[in-house]
Amino acid sequence: MAALYQWKEAIETTLMNDGGEDEWQRLFGEGRELSERLAREIGPARRVTYRGIASGGLAAMTSITWQGDRQL
Repeated sequence: MAALYQWKEAIETTLMNDGGEDEWQRLFGEGRELSERLAREIGPARRVTYRGIASGGLAAMTSITWQGDRQL
């Protein structure tokens, strides 16, 4: 999925440039949306968990799990 690679690149750029809180908030929202989209695309047989941005950042403690189109 090209969108995941683009999002990863944006995270790396933000880390290298000491991005501000607005940028981290935007990236967190995008990551959440991508995890939901991926879960829908792979179907209910698998779970997708999003655990914040990279391994730290604004939402490090957040964890969202999807199974198909359902949030667990």
